[in-house]
Amino acid sequence: MNIKAARRSSGLTRAAWAKALGVNVSVTKRWEKAPDAPYHRAPTERRIIAIEQLLTRQGINLAEVA
Repeated sequence: MNIKAARRSSGLTRAAWAKALGVNVSVTKRWEKAPDAPYHRAPTERRIIAIEQLLTRQGINLAEVA
């Protein structure tokens, strides 16, 4: 899942996205970095589920998120 594309498709700012997922803004920044970039981190399985639930509640089809 492309975290940056998912957040952008939700229409949420990084701050609102982080609050909805219960993480700091700095965490979302690390998630959005390219996988080969320094300080990149991938969300845990628990957070991925939360992201999927957030997008589903907003009516966003996960298959359409780039």
